[in-house]
Amino acid sequence: MKNQLILHLSESRAHQALKSGIQRGGYAVLQLMLKDLEGMVFPQLMEENVLNPLGMEQSTFGQPLPQKYKEQAAVGHLRTGQPVPGKWHNYPEMAASGLWTNPSDLSSFAAAVMKTAMGKRRDLISIEKGRSMLTPQIEDRGLGVVLQGEGDNLNFHLEGENKGYACYMVAYPARGEGAIVMTNGDNGAYLIEEILRGISEVYDWPHFETEIKKLYRLKTGILDQYVGRYQMTPDYILTVTYEDYYLVVQVPGQKRTKFYVENRTTFFSRSPFTKIRFLRNAQGRVDRLAWKRDDQWREAKKIE
Repeated sequence: MKNQLILHLSESRAHQALKSGIQRGGYAVLQLMLKDLEGMVFPQLMEENVLNPLGMEQSTFGQPLPQKYKEQAAVGHLRTGQPVPGKWHNYPEMAASGLWTNPSDLSSFAAAVMKTAMGKRRDLISIEKGRSMLTPQIEDRGLGVVLQGEGDNLNFHLEGENKGYACYMVAYPARGEGAIVMTNGDNGAYLIEEILRGISEVYDWPHFETEIKKLYRLKTGILDQYVGRYQMTPDYILTVTYEDYYLVVQVPGQKRTKFYVENRTTFFSRSPFTKIRFLRNAQGRVDRLAWKRDDQWREAKKIE
C-alpha cells in the first residue's frame, strides 16, 4: 500500500508554529530555485536525480497524484475515523509535503544515506555531503534530518504528518539498523510510538524505551477541580471526568481514555501514551489543560 510521507518536521504546534512555517517556506523556495536552475518541473527533477538512482520506483512527488499510483494509494483518515474528503489532499509545496512513497522505497533512501556517510557509496552525492547530512548544523538538525544520540548510538530520523497520514523513519548508521512506520490516519502517531517501542526492545536500541511508571491516588477534592470541558479549537472539546483514582478524558470521535496520576497536576495514559497537565490562573483556579502529543504541548481553555 502507498502512504504519504512528509519530508519535514511537523512542528506547527504552540511556540514552534513560526519555526514550522519558516521550514515549509524554505523548502518551497528551494523547490522553485531547483526548477529555475534545471529547467524542469519539480516531480521530474526529483525522479531523474533522486528517485530513479535510488531505485524508488513506487515513489513520486507528483501533485495531484498521477493516475498510475491511485489504485495503490492508501486513503487518509481523520481523527474521527472518517476518510479525508477526496481521499487525500494535494500540496503545491511538493518539496515540503509532496512525496508519495512506501516503506520499501523509503528504506532505499535511508540505506543510501547511511552507506554514503560511511564511505561505502558515492554515486548520488559525495561522501563529504553525506557526512554533513548527519552532522549537527543547528542544534539537533542535520541537513534534512533530525539527529539523536552519538557514536554507535547516533540515529537520524524524520517525522511526518499530512492531513490523514502519520509516518516515521529512523536509522542507526553504525548499527546498520532502522525502521519505517507508515499509517494512513491522523491518530497514527500513537500506533507508531507503540511499534517503535517494540522494535527498540527487540534490537536493544537506546531510544524509544518503554517507560515504567508507578500509580498514585489523589483525593477526590483535588480531582473535582479538574472535571469539566476544555476547548482546544471551536470544534474540538475535551470532556474530563473521573472514576475511582483516575481521570477519564473523552476526545471527539474517539473512545474514552483513562489518565493515571503522575503528580498532583499531571496525568498520563497508557494506550495511547500521552500526558495532560492542568494549569491555574492568578487566582489559583484551574482554567486550562495542556495536552502533550508528539513531544509538543497544546493548551485547551476550560469553558465549564
